[in-house]
Amino acid sequence: MINKKSIEEVGKSKYKEFTIPLYDSYCFSNIFGSIKHLFDIPSNKKLPKDTLGNSKDSTSKIVFFLVDAFGWCFYEKYKKSSSFLREIEEGGIVSKLTSQFPSTTTAHVTTALSGEPVYEHGLYEWFYYEPEADDIITAFLFKEARKKGIETLKNRNIEPKSFLPEKSFFKDLLENEIKSTVYQPCFINDSTYSSIMCKDATVKGYHEYEDLFESLSVDLTKNNDKEYYYVYLPEIDAIAHEKGNCSEEFKEAMEKLLKHMDKFYEKDIFELSFIGVHGGASKNEMEIPLLFYRF
Repeated sequence: MINKKSIEEVGKSKYKEFTIPLYDSYCFSNIFGSIKHLFDIPSNKKLPKDTLGNSKDSTSKIVFFLVDAFGWCFYEKYKKSSSFLREIEEGGIVSKLTSQFPSTTTAHVTTALSGEPVYEHGLYEWFYYEPEADDIITAFLFKEARKKGIETLKNRNIEPKSFLPEKSFFKDLLENEIKSTVYQPCFINDSTYSSIMCKDATVKGYHEYEDLFESLSVDLTKNNDKEYYYVYLPEIDAIAHEKGNCSEEFKEAMEKLLKHMDKFYEKDIFELSFIGVHGGASKNEMEIPLLFYRF
């Protein structure tokens, strides 16, 4: 079902033509408090109850897909071509959320890994001024923005913990005996950012979607322990930056991802799935879908 109340509330949260983040209710940053809630862990920051329906029972496994750049407009455009998305709308709950501001990858991935909203963790853009370095840096690459190469901040003996968030969402879960696994592309797994932000989780890389979903399927069926899976899917975002989100290349990448998600869904192997997403920087992409489904 479509959560009409969420659409109404997001629709009212406007300044002229711009969408204002609903940090106290329908916002990306509150997803992680709701995940804790589903694991029976108390949390003050949660999504409204209507995003989860009448889910009173705790669950053993949660999968959170962060599909970078997949805004509400793309959900509406592609849902008819995906059996997975159609099934979630028919048997689960689809809610409209606001992105945080700014609606950047840096802000949202850091929120997903730390559990903190952007106004607390402070990493809001790809390039930003960092007082610890007294320079404009790229936190994801642990580098000075105006220098070539990556990890250049290592040459200045700057401790990454001095500006990366201390808080860890995975640590919060681990303290409640819930293990976490992070799935993300292999090329970012050994970075300083990933090493710090994912230190309380098991990190697994993937090269292709086939690798990812095959490994994830094995993980989900190996036991009945309480476990959390964070899956980062950045491909469509990268193509949108290079070719544009109206390009044929973007359409092909979107169809490729949904094809693999459809196959994964058809195995019907896990109890509960979140699909979390965030949009890009335009005013229309401040509105994002949250898809909740219990298998």
